[in-house]
Amino acid sequence: MYNPDITPEQLCKLWDEEDLSKDKIFIGIPTAGQPKLQCIDSVLQLQKYLLKKNFAVIHKFYNTSMLSSNRWEIIAESLASQADYTLWVDDDMLFPPKAFDHLYTAVKKGCEIVGCNYPTRGFPHYFTGRHRDRGDRVATTLLTTGLVQVDFIGLGLCLMQTKILEDLPYPMFRMDERYGEDAFFFDKMYELKGVRPYISHDASKHVGHIAEKIITYAEGRANDKTNLIMRQPTIEEMFGELQHVDDFNEFDELKHIRVNKE
Repeated sequence: MYNPDITPEQLCKLWDEEDLSKDKIFIGIPTAGQPKLQCIDSVLQLQKYLLKKNFAVIHKFYNTSMLSSNRWEIIAESLASQADYTLWVDDDMLFPPKAFDHLYTAVKKGCEIVGCNYPTRGFPHYFTGRHRDRGDRVATTLLTTGLVQVDFIGLGLCLMQTKILEDLPYPMFRMDERYGEDAFFFDKMYELKGVRPYISHDASKHVGHIAEKIITYAEGRANDKTNLIMRQPTIEEMFGELQHVDDFNEFDELKHIRVNKE
């Protein structure tokens, strides 16, 4: 198993020698100990996909009752590992590998932070992407595509260049009763580094937020009155690539849990 007490020096050495010439992805999943099985499935499928695509990948679940502490550990350990990119995955998200492809394409083109515009779990299901001054939320619909720069997004499925996480002060996460701890993070990123995130409409159409049912962009709202989706997307359209993992042991050969190497 991955050693939670691993030192930064040991963490950096987890990459194989052949990994050094590849894009290195650090996947951090904060959890309070009960990650959704669909999320575990999504992460394992993504890791299998990325390894076949010749990426170098480490993933780790961060298990404490304090979400802000988990997120801070992700920053610290991703930097210590010298990963090129940090992928944040909340433990209640469902997504196929193609969602990552959209995010990765954007960061390779120079976007420092790109995330998904998924709806909140609680009703009404407001989109998480929003602007600072106007306060309005951005809607993802069947007709929207491409990237939109906003001021706040959720970190439920979000890819960023790891280098922008350097030299950040503690704390970077603080709970806001209305918007959660992610809003504080993006406030600080703009204040300290002038960085604003983008949402990928294309990635957002392949993400589900797991509540009593899977909440998709089809149920998202920009405000109290609007619901702009013209039809419900099919499961095949959103999650067609995702297949249930019946035997997790097959992923041992793919190093889905990296061991502490001497």
